[in-house]
Amino acid sequence: ALESPKDVLTFDGSPVPAGLNQLIELKGTGKICVVGGGKAAAGFAAGLEHLLGRERLHKHKVHGLVSVPEGCGVQLDHIELRETRDRAHNLPTDAVVHATHEMLHQLSTLKQEDLAFVLITGGASALLESPRAHISLQSLVHLTKNLSHSGVDIQTLNAIRCMTSNVKAGGLAKSCTAGRLIVLVLSDVLDNSLEVIGSGPCMPRIVEPSAIEKILLDSNISQYDRALLSEAAREYVKEYDAISYPQTHSSDWVTPKGCRVTHLTLGTNALAVKAASAASSALGYEIFSATTNTRSQAANTVGSRLATSLRTMVSLDTTKNCPQALLEGGEATVHVPLNHGVG
Repeated sequence: ALESPKDVLTFDGSPVPAGLNQLIELKGTGKICVVGGGKAAAGFAAGLEHLLGRERLHKHKVHGLVSVPEGCGVQLDHIELRETRDRAHNLPTDAVVHATHEMLHQLSTLKQEDLAFVLITGGASALLESPRAHISLQSLVHLTKNLSHSGVDIQTLNAIRCMTSNVKAGGLAKSCTAGRLIVLVLSDVLDNSLEVIGSGPCMPRIVEPSAIEKILLDSNISQYDRALLSEAAREYVKEYDAISYPQTHSSDWVTPKGCRVTHLTLGTNALAVKAASAASSALGYEIFSATTNTRSQAANTVGSRLATSLRTMVSLDTTKNCPQALLEGGEATVHVPLNHGVG
């Protein structure tokens, strides 16, 4: 959690990221801009406003825009929460692209003495998007859906998102002209990789040409999608050859425009399972199992394993005097066949 003495913001988590020095000095800070996206980003934004408090919200002219799904928008005092996509479809929309362009403009007009926050939670990949110039949003959505249905893992999907977007793989952070940018992250991936969460809008990831070639070779996609991806790859490689960009995966780095970027991961899959276990125990449940998976598994495998565990729990229940809880955190990969139905 972030805590808030009078003129600093401190991070009380452990370990503290290298170079953070455990605090963010607000004395001398100009404006504070808050942007971001995700299914839980509304709560992050509300929490940040509460942390800063009324006096500092006005003093630092806090402003910004956060992209959230339908039904998540609430009225905040200074940060706009904009509902940019249907809650049932985890794909970018025209409203997402428009909101993202506004965020890029807000970040690009800040001064060195200003401070920026980026809020990233699960779902951010579809709530923050600016397709490369030669790619239409419709084509990008079509490509993403086809790749998802072909059973590619999240790492491959995010590598492709990096190549086809102006804001992923550090693109959002690159636009920032403030002296400091703090990225608050709620992880929705198994290894908590900052390059993968939300497709790493503030992480300087470089997708190597050899990896691009492998993706093109291994992906079961149409010739049209393959041609689109090949063109995106050429543009991507050309861009990173032309600019000075750190060849590092560090979560604490400096952009070509001189903005220092620091990531703080405030929640993870393991933390969620641990909290659920503690809450279940407090309610009187005996924990049959509480597991955090570290690798993605096929949905059929997960379903079979959980069903087997539940049968075991039922068979043991006659000897138990209290309810039992089965808790598991992880990620299941679904392969959708070409002749699929609608279920």
